[in-house]
Amino acid sequence: MVMVISKRYRGVLIVTLVTLLLSAASVLPVIGSNVIDASISRTDAYELVIDQVLNGSTDGTWAYVSCEPVKAGTVVESWYGSIELPQEEGWFFFIDDHPRANWEHPCRYVFVDLTGNITVYTATTPPTNLGELAILRGPQAKSGREGEVQTKRYPSITQQMAAPDQEASEHLYAVIISGGYDLANNWCRYWNDVAFIYTTLTQIYGYADDHIYVLMADGTDPGDDRRVYEWNSTRGDFEYWIDSSPLDLDGDGDGDVDYATTRANITAVFDALSGTIGAGDSLFVFATDHGSYNTSTQKAVLILWGDYIYDDEFTLELNKISNETEAVMIVMAQCFSGGFIADLLPGSQDRVIATACNETELSWAMLPYYYYDEFSYLWTSAVAWQTPEGVPVNADSNSDGAVSMREAFDYAVALDTANETPQYSESPAGVGSNLTLGSLSNPIFDTGQSEDPYPSIQGIHNGTITPSYNLTVSKLYTYPCAGTGGHAEYVKMWNSTDWNVTATWDGYNGDWHNLSFDEPFTLKANEEYHFTLITGSYPQIIHESSKGVIGGRITCTEFVDVNGKRHEGWIPAIRLE
Repeated sequence: MVMVISKRYRGVLIVTLVTLLLSAASVLPVIGSNVIDASISRTDAYELVIDQVLNGSTDGTWAYVSCEPVKAGTVVESWYGSIELPQEEGWFFFIDDHPRANWEHPCRYVFVDLTGNITVYTATTPPTNLGELAILRGPQAKSGREGEVQTKRYPSITQQMAAPDQEASEHLYAVIISGGYDLANNWCRYWNDVAFIYTTLTQIYGYADDHIYVLMADGTDPGDDRRVYEWNSTRGDFEYWIDSSPLDLDGDGDGDVDYATTRANITAVFDALSGTIGAGDSLFVFATDHGSYNTSTQKAVLILWGDYIYDDEFTLELNKISNETEAVMIVMAQCFSGGFIADLLPGSQDRVIATACNETELSWAMLPYYYYDEFSYLWTSAVAWQTPEGVPVNADSNSDGAVSMREAFDYAVALDTANETPQYSESPAGVGSNLTLGSLSNPIFDTGQSEDPYPSIQGIHNGTITPSYNLTVSKLYTYPCAGTGGHAEYVKMWNSTDWNVTATWDGYNGDWHNLSFDEPFTLKANEEYHFTLITGSYPQIIHESSKGVIGGRITCTEFVDVNGKRHEGWIPAIRLE
């Protein structure tokens, strides 16, 4: 649809509606570069756009404009087609009506000729030269950041929940896909989504690096391929710079990205997996960034790097996986991702798919700063047992020590506040309640290391532990302050009945970091247990009175140091496993 607003500059307003059909073919270069002597300034043209197109308010939109007036009949290319501007000279504007949403979503191309006439074209994808346009409203370029690599959003997962079963890990495979389409639209949140799930797979579930195939943007090309943004609280808006997507997804110094996100590479990956995955193996597929859906053909699209793949094409690739494969689990966070469900299910193996939205909806970045996609953030937090910021999460609704595909989805849906309707489907019915990303051998209760372990001193801690799930315990580990022999010398645990258990330190011999119990025992989910812990040397201290941790909650009601002084809020940093 094209809206033509005939408005002589500072004159009378006339509005006309015209229907426009966009060609899907590639055409001429996007915008002419010759400077034209303008009768109306860019500022005046923008004021007209605000007044006549945006109804006097720019709230909730981002606006871009050509750096110079464009020539008559300029052809503007979009992702799938093109628009020929009027046969007059003027200013070209691009209005993003839903900047928080992933593409495709409603947007407008606006042309203001040099006498003030306005033509509005409705669209769903940005122009391919978006990066060349000047930004009027939206993230502003931050000077001095060119070439800087943004890595501060590495997920803060620093320890495994349990030592993964090596034999089980050999049967776990994953494919991670994030295209972004181009430099101007490959926002850093997609990298954050991928880094979070990658770190979860390797550090929580024990996936081997060489069992995870990562297709991201332009792959290992060192050229810039990502737009990084952050919130400037002083200016009250975003600022951005560009860089090359870091290849290291988990902060260990090794490159984790394998390929550019192209159809050919997707085919190559599934060809390789078809000869690798077999009986007893499972495959996890994760996709994020942009998508679309054609209501007439009922085809959903996953956007790649300068390319795209249809739902039925993607299904053909996935169906290369052996029928003997135990399970295929799929999570998709792009717009219209629900449109993939009908093609992907049922499959020849047990299959589960969770999507951020249905086939007619957009998917959205997470408020307030768009650093992750909302559904992706919540779903991954569920299976990671913590947010990327390190806040503990418990999505284990049946307290069996594992987060199933169904539990992860239910957790994400309950907290998702975006204008999206997450979808879930499984084949056969009920299988998702029994499928997880991998087995956790003996889930643990872990406070993790203290961010500020000092002051520290040996003494007696009294407090409570409340597990989130049934937890079998055979030993207790105490985190020592760096360079010290901090340890536990004695522990007693009991509940409201007559049950109790104790363990005593055996000195600096053998496995002296741990207190080992004579027999393993089980702490029941959501039941409160009291403890007394006597420490030696300099154990790490969490200076809080109560803290949610991996596997539950711990409190310290009292700490009496070796000198007899009483303290409050001195939780010992420990791990039960």
